[in-house]
Amino acid sequence: MRLTILGSGTSVASKIRKSPGYLLEINGTLNLLDCGPGIIHQLAHTQYIIQDISNIFISHVHLDHVNELFMLFFSNRYHVLKNKTKKTFKVFSSEYNIKFLLNVEKFYRKWIYDPVNKYIFVPLENMYTVDFEGFKVVTLSTYHTEGSLMFKFILGNKVFLYAGDTGLCQNLIDFSQNVDYLLIECSLPSEHKIDTHMDPGKLFQLIERSSPKNVILTHFYPEMDEHIEEIEQLRLKARNVGTNVIISKDLMKVDIL
Repeated sequence: MRLTILGSGTSVASKIRKSPGYLLEINGTLNLLDCGPGIIHQLAHTQYIIQDISNIFISHVHLDHVNELFMLFFSNRYHVLKNKTKKTFKVFSSEYNIKFLLNVEKFYRKWIYDPVNKYIFVPLENMYTVDFEGFKVVTLSTYHTEGSLMFKFILGNKVFLYAGDTGLCQNLIDFSQNVDYLLIECSLPSEHKIDTHMDPGKLFQLIERSSPKNVILTHFYPEMDEHIEEIEQLRLKARNVGTNVIISKDLMKVDIL
């Protein structure tokens, strides 16, 4: 497995961080995790193109995580016309999120859909397992907004968990137990104390209770970048209990070993 960070920021403008989006390549299958503004242009800085993507996993439908999804389908028409290729994307999310996306899709359909430019929306239940060729994905709801899902990718004995946006909750604690890699938000300094987002203080509580081997921090608001010393303190405390903390940057690659 290899992770590419396309965007490690939020909805707030940043000179160094685009909105959320991540590529997870597993045995040659390229999966896109969320699709925030700017992600398509970030692809141009990688070895991938849009048509390399097979599956798209949407954690929730806040605009910074999903706003460029239909733009991706629209952009794909260029690749179809230029390369004379066919492409079908599969979009996975909760039933609530899929209903939301289908309502939006109606307004764009005439510009983004044709027989060789397909996309299929696949609703997933909570605590559901999807089998793919060589790996599987398990879902669990989390505490952020209605329809929010976490996605656990399992390849042999390696486990990668994308938590999306979330507050500290029992589902997150249980789902993170002993995972090899946890990709999770670190939105704001601890002094902000927003229930539905994570901060360094909550993250250390999670690390103490779940013992993930590696934690990749993402979804940084500018205020968090201005308090980077709090993240450095988290890294030191986490190291003392056996967890490696990685501070993500746009276009960073991480091999899931």
